[in-house]
Amino acid sequence: MKGEYTLESMLHELDSLIEQTTDGVPLQTLVESLQAYLRNAAMGLEEETHAHYIDVARILHAQYGELIQPRNGSVDETPKMSAGQMLLVAFDGMFAQVETAFGLLVEKLNKMEIPIAWRKIDIIREARSTQVNFFDDDNHRQVLEEIFFLKRLQTIKEFFRLCGTFSKTLSGSSSLEDQNTVNGPVQIVNVKTLFRNSCFSEDQMAKPIKAFTADFVRQLLIGLPNQALGLTLCSFISALGVDIIAQVEAKDFGAESKVSIDDLCKKAVEHNIQIGKFSQLVMNRATVLASSYDTAWKKHDLVRRLETSISSCKTSLQRVQLHIAMFQWQHEDILINRPQAMSVTPPPRSAILTSMKKKLHTLSQIETSIATVQEKLAALEASIEQRLKWAGGANPALAPVLQDFEATIAERRNLVLKESQRASQVTFLCSNIIHFESLRTRTAEALNLDAALFELIKRCQQMCSFASQFNSSVSELELRLLQRVDTSLEHPIGSSEWLLSAHKQLTQDMSTQRAIQTEKEQQIETVCETIQNLVDNIKTVLTGHNRPLGDVKHLLKAMAKDEEAALADGEDVPYENSVRQFLGEYKSWQDNIQTVLFTLVQAMGQVRSQEHVEMLQEITPTLKELKTQSQSIYNNLVSFASPLITDATNECSSPTSSATYQPSFAAAVRSNTGQKTQPDVMSQNARKLIQKNLATSADTPPSTVPGTGKSVACSPKKAARDPKTGKAVQERNSYAVSVWKRVKAKLEGRDVDPNRRMSVAEQVDYVIKEATNLDNLAQLYEGWTAWV
Repeated sequence: MKGEYTLESMLHELDSLIEQTTDGVPLQTLVESLQAYLRNAAMGLEEETHAHYIDVARILHAQYGELIQPRNGSVDETPKMSAGQMLLVAFDGMFAQVETAFGLLVEKLNKMEIPIAWRKIDIIREARSTQVNFFDDDNHRQVLEEIFFLKRLQTIKEFFRLCGTFSKTLSGSSSLEDQNTVNGPVQIVNVKTLFRNSCFSEDQMAKPIKAFTADFVRQLLIGLPNQALGLTLCSFISALGVDIIAQVEAKDFGAESKVSIDDLCKKAVEHNIQIGKFSQLVMNRATVLASSYDTAWKKHDLVRRLETSISSCKTSLQRVQLHIAMFQWQHEDILINRPQAMSVTPPPRSAILTSMKKKLHTLSQIETSIATVQEKLAALEASIEQRLKWAGGANPALAPVLQDFEATIAERRNLVLKESQRASQVTFLCSNIIHFESLRTRTAEALNLDAALFELIKRCQQMCSFASQFNSSVSELELRLLQRVDTSLEHPIGSSEWLLSAHKQLTQDMSTQRAIQTEKEQQIETVCETIQNLVDNIKTVLTGHNRPLGDVKHLLKAMAKDEEAALADGEDVPYENSVRQFLGEYKSWQDNIQTVLFTLVQAMGQVRSQEHVEMLQEITPTLKELKTQSQSIYNNLVSFASPLITDATNECSSPTSSATYQPSFAAAVRSNTGQKTQPDVMSQNARKLIQKNLATSADTPPSTVPGTGKSVACSPKKAARDPKTGKAVQERNSYAVSVWKRVKAKLEGRDVDPNRRMSVAEQVDYVIKEATNLDNLAQLYEGWTAWV
């Protein structure tokens, strides 16, 4: 039997609470002290020796109530209790129910106004004489309540102690106090003495409860039922017209001075017959009915008690059957070899395990079927929900139906999820049980495992014996050989057959490794060739990249100098996204790519070694960094170009500039064109500046020649500003820029191939070839004939 750890923790807390509250005084000592105090108080003696134990019992009572039913912040809210706490509260509730019912009975009896003369009737007087304690005084009654509260704690502790002992005895793990754990032969001991502290039946566990019940009846309940019956009879007799007080006073003589209840009943009957309230015939019928009712009631009470006993026996039988099944499950191996058959034979362990395996298999199939059905159901639910949404758009009254449908679906899904989780837990638990029990059941698999284990132990014993007899050692090379060679060889290690088999296996391994090495070398050669091709491609790309970049590099340096000059003048020029930052990143990018290429070329030219591998591993982070740097460099380089703003009406022959005068080739072209139609509005200095710009080198693009910083108001339009720098944006004529690019390419010899600069001789040959080309001449002829 598995012990409930929450209940054990609650019992430990209860023991600690009792130990702390009573300062180590046993509960039996407290009970005896309170009984002595109550006895002295009843005799009118002042008792101060045991008076403080009343306060101890009251404090213990209050703390015990907080222990079994703790409260949260709210008085009406009860926190969730553990399984052990619930069991302890339910067990304590039976005692509390008896105490409450007894308190109501005493309260009702005390509230009754009973004439003093009625106490002289024999049934009431004898009932009061059998009472051990009287409840007229509230203080005495409270002391009795504390006494029986302490006895209740004793009963609870003893009962659960016996339950634990019974559980340990049944499972075979009972710790016998009289058994000494010493080595040597087992001494013959008395069985009764050996199992004195063990518990074998439920009757033993019920002894503490029976003792509490007997003590409760003897000290509190005895005499009260007869007294209540006597008071009831006296009330009926008074109602029938007999003056009980007069009858008692008339017979109040003698030493006993008591009146018989039977005489009063006879007088009540005779009095009513005399006055004609009922006849003798009615009296006889009443007597027969009373006798029949008494007989029937006794039979009915017997049947009730027998049914209660049968129900209790059935419950006990179920528990005993479980105990027998558990006992046989644990000790089946021993019970099978028992010569005498058992009177009760539960199903064997193998049959239960087989049935459990079948149930698990069925459960797994059901889970698969449920998953399939869930998928179909989910599709149907989605279709229904979509149709309800469509219908709800046209009919808003269907909105509650859709909400109810969604709530129902969510509830059912949660139910299926919970059941699936429970099924998974049950499957996991049953699988572990089957695995554990199969290993200790005498099946073929378990027997094979046991034989293998015994063989392993035998080999270990032989090895230990061999190690103790010889002092030989094994070298590292021999250990590596043993690890390399297959251990499943049938020949013993060290024999000539084993050496031949090991040599054959090692030869095969060497040939296999050589084939693998050759394949790897071929793969390495292929990879090296691929890397070399990639290096050549990168060099070609870098060569093509450096040529156009050289055209703008001096411009970037000029822009960087302008930024430095602006910083020197005190202007706020941020470093982020500036030309200076770009030039620094570009230099770092150039250094990294040169390092990578140099390392690759150097590594490819060396003999392959560990140093070769380390060199290639070192450039891996640099390659990742180059990938990020390349994207950043090209994006930043493009961002430095001013936005191209072209006016459609003034694209080729705009008479004026947009907002500021730009001393460039394109601006000069526009200015010369505008002089034909516009008056001369420029100053003499502006004309000189235009002539100066016209004389600049053809290498400088029309829109990048730095000006003097002064602008000429040639148009009333507001100047456009760059959103990043806030400077005025220069307008460009796209046609002029394209003309400038073609002229520049023609002068450099790049008009045929932009990536290759032709020499003068090549340019002359190309011009002659184009001039004598028949296609060009035919096209030229077609152009002439159109004008003829």
